[in-house]
Amino acid sequence: MSCDFPSAIFVGLDISPIFPPEQKKPPNATFLQANLLDGLPFPDGTFDFVYQRFMASALEESQWRDDVIAELVRVVKPGGWIELMELDVVCTEDANAPTYQRFNRSLMDFLADRGINGLISSKLEGYLESTQQLTDIQCEERSTQIGQWGGRLGEMMCVDLLEGVAACKPALSQFMNITYDEFDSMLQTVRMEVDSSQLCCKTHRQV
Repeated sequence: MSCDFPSAIFVGLDISPIFPPEQKKPPNATFLQANLLDGLPFPDGTFDFVYQRFMASALEESQWRDDVIAELVRVVKPGGWIELMELDVVCTEDANAPTYQRFNRSLMDFLADRGINGLISSKLEGYLESTQQLTDIQCEERSTQIGQWGGRLGEMMCVDLLEGVAACKPALSQFMNITYDEFDSMLQTVRMEVDSSQLCCKTHRQV
């Protein structure tokens, strides 16, 4: 986006130093390592546009409600825009994907034990409204086909989701009371179920 709008200034923020190398960074973009929960390191009304995505599994529901939304509102200028994008992975009960369903239920329970609502996206519109500082709030829902039946985009989404689950193996396998080998075997089965059961990823966008 910074290349498409060279006259604008872009600031990226993440808790981890996962930023592009200096030689590949556009001149109108900069990156900061910081924790959103410690407060954004910017004065009130700094930005015309604030964009946040894919934080559903990282934030407790109380943090969304009490801290995060308020902090995003604080740093946006009057008349500016806030955009949030979060996703849910949807599997219908009659889909032939029992291993996926087990993984999904276990992951939701694992997150819930830590105060995290894995389906928080459906509540974000209400949290935005509750600030009483935002107007013209819009919510948009899109479904993306996961796996081979979704073409290149679906395959990329599948790889991203499976890698995310694999990264949780130490904690999630213990929570599920299974070994690492059993976890890996189940994940391979999930991969096959994704391609055969035509699963979808539901994305929620609030502006």
